[in-house]
Amino acid sequence: MKKMLFLALVAMTVATMTACNKEHQSGPEYQTPTDIEGIVFWSKGKNPSSPIAADQPVVVNATLSNPYRLYLALIRYTVDQSAVTTPSEDYEPGVERTASEVEYEPDRLQTRAIYQGEIPKQPVGSKVSFYIWTISPFGVVSYSFPQEYTVTVESNGTGGLEPEPEPEQPGE
Repeated sequence: MKKMLFLALVAMTVATMTACNKEHQSGPEYQTPTDIEGIVFWSKGKNPSSPIAADQPVVVNATLSNPYRLYLALIRYTVDQSAVTTPSEDYEPGVERTASEVEYEPDRLQTRAIYQGEIPKQPVGSKVSFYIWTISPFGVVSYSFPQEYTVTVESNGTGGLEPEPEPEQPGE
């Protein structure tokens, strides 16, 4: 009889914990997506108004905010090199890739951040589509509207942001 009473008590405890846990998961933190705003992108080290160049990765910035904390953000992108004379060695049409994963420290209670990631450089003529993907500590997935750019030049010089290298002097 004691054994039966003990098992009934354990079953009631488990049932109560399960019910409380499911109730807990219906709170706003389990339903609130991360806001992804102000997405801007440009060739790394170049002026943001310069054309996208093949000699540099593309920097992507966005503001992330979630009143229930940030956990993970990354870039998901695809590349279309159908108009490229010599596609990259690792080019696979339609394959979605991941870049620049950033994990926010869970103990910092960070609710707002400027996310910065990079998409690897691509040959001239490549069309890149990307979006920013996030997940909160409570499992809520969010993603931005798709963005797109085309690599239009081989190199666009320094764009005013990188210093020109010093020319080597004879005899040095």
